[in-house]
Amino acid sequence: MVVDDNGANLCGESQLMEKTSQLQMKNLMNGLKVNVESPLISITADDNKVTVRYYGKLLCEICVLDNAYRIASVSEKWAGTTSYHCGEFQDFGLYYYVDSMDECIGEVERLCAFEKEEEMKLKNLNQLKEMMSVKSFENAYQHFIEQADKNAISGKGEGSRKPYGFSTVPACIGKQLNTKYGQGAASSTPYMNWWVVSIYYTPKTGDIKIGIEEERYLHLQDMSISPVSYELIGNKKVRTAIFYSTTTANLDYAVLYEEFLKVVDDVVRLEISN
Repeated sequence: MVVDDNGANLCGESQLMEKTSQLQMKNLMNGLKVNVESPLISITADDNKVTVRYYGKLLCEICVLDNAYRIASVSEKWAGTTSYHCGEFQDFGLYYYVDSMDECIGEVERLCAFEKEEEMKLKNLNQLKEMMSVKSFENAYQHFIEQADKNAISGKGEGSRKPYGFSTVPACIGKQLNTKYGQGAASSTPYMNWWVVSIYYTPKTGDIKIGIEEERYLHLQDMSISPVSYELIGNKKVRTAIFYSTTTANLDYAVLYEEFLKVVDDVVRLEISN
């Protein structure tokens, strides 16, 4: 028999701790299967850890410790989202600790939901890029500027009310997210827009801005991208959140395209989740 200085049975204590750990593992496994597992999310376990995968991709590994649960190998994006402080394993990934099984299951639920949302965002953006390449975007906005300059001279609101060069809408866009390109009435600041995201143009100064009218979009404050400023835009001087600014003299269509997609993608993500 192995005893310590006070005569305690160390083997028996070790066996008890091992049984407790196994029970915790079993309870954690059952809790994750009930609350998290789905056709897309698999939960597996071996002797010392529970592994969670999404579409076969490793999301995290959970180790049951004496007084905590260690969640490891999480993504850097998730590390910036979770309220827990993450440490870093060398050549392995990130990790953090939670105190209870309920906290652990809740974190895994949130991590899986986060991963699903990130995948949806990527899918939305890819579909958008398939329809709207930088070349087609440049073609559309060039035509728009040309017509806007003519309208500024004539004082008329002429030009196509449909997207120049666009004929389809990606599947990720619902009825409320249709494109609404066009000149509209003659304006000091005509715009070409996708749902609430507009690219404004001021013929008099050559200013170009990507923005969202504050009163038109309820989720403006929930966006992950913050406006760089707020300005009064158009004939009615509507308060508008500005996300990017340039001029015709400094216009780089590739940059304008990327900045426009960033804002549109954020709007699409929020519309789908609300």
